Amino acid sequence: ISVTVGTGDLADGGALIQTAGEAKDTGAAGGLVSITGGLASTFYGSLGGTVMVTAGASNSVSADVSGNGGDVLVAGGYAAGAVGGSIQLLSGFSSATSSGDVQVLTANSGATGVSGGILLETGSALQSNSGDIVLAVGTSFYGLGGAAAITAGAAPTSKGGAIGLTTGTGVTSGDMSLTVGVGSDVGGKLELTAGTSEGADRIGGLLIATAGAATNSEGSVGGALILTGGASSALDTLGAGGDIIATGGAAEQGDGGNVQILTGASTLASSGDLAMGTADSGTAGNSGNVIIDTGYSAVGTAGNISMTVGATETFYGGNVYMTAGTTTADDVSGGAVMVTAGSGTSMNGGAGGALAFAAGQGNGGAGGAVAVSGGLSTLN
Repeated sequence: ISVTVGTGDLADGGALIQTAGEAKDTGAAGGLVSITGGLASTFYGSLGGTVMVTAGASNSVSADVSGNGGDVLVAGGYAAGAVGGSIQLLSGFSSATSSGDVQVLTANSGATGVSGGILLETGSALQSNSGDIVLAVGTSFYGLGGAAAITAGAAPTSKGGAIGLTTGTGVTSGDMSLTVGVGSDVGGKLELTAGTSEGADRIGGLLIATAGAATNSEGSVGGALILTGGASSALDTLGAGGDIIATGGAAEQGDGGNVQILTGASTLASSGDLAMGTADSGTAGNSGNVIIDTGYSAVGTAGNISMTVGATETFYGGNVYMTAGTTTADDVSGGAVMVTAGSGTSMNGGAGGALAFAAGQGNGGAGGAVAVSGGLSTLN
């Protein structure tokens, strides 16, 4: 069956309008419009009929909107008091193999234009919540779960496309959560990797994690940045919490990357503290060690360890405290403080390092004292 509207030689082509019947009775529904492709009833090698909806082409060479191709508009029905009609795009079911795909594509651009965009946007709401956008992959009971991939456009001779994820603004802005699914055997990996640079004398992409600023001038506090290793619920000694590892980048010929931990500055008050400590032990184990160790050097000088208190112009200089651990147990000693200079193990002029204790210089008063004393004993 072919239905064709006549050509308009001097004006618009004729319209083709199909409208179902109106329902005026209470509780009745308006008439249904159903367009269905033809059934393929043979059992082998037959394809169901395609339903194709195509807007009209334009042969105009004009570059403005007057030469655009026709649009395809699909809209759910209006409702004066209840919920408006929905739009569903559902691919075909197969009782034996895979269900059909759903593809939403824009056409390639011409010689000078850009390819069309894709916009997914829910409507605004005056007094209730605005609508959600949910991208969800179906469950697979025996195979692998399907992947969800968002990839920005490549540009071989220019800058590749960006991906921006931004939560909504408000009195309290929306949260953003990146969570890997639960695994009955192994939990999945969450990997954030900046872009690789392949050009000469170029720099790889930055990976920046910054907590939110607090811009109000009265009593506001910036957001915290928390890195926490994964917890372990194991009840045996083989279970362990996850590590936090911060490693500077490796280099072939130049220096390896630095690791810097710097507290926040303040214009008027104190800068932030830097606290390094291990947690208290459980009922049976030891508390963790704090190890500061520079790496081995095969040719040059091994790295130094420097502990320096900052200078002050208006008050006492800061102190350096090194205190070994106290114990309340019977018949055991408190922890020792050992300061040992480096050994020179070469048989050809290898000399041990010096150990120097020097009190501070006093330009207008007395120099600092050096006191070395043995520990006190409360025994007779």
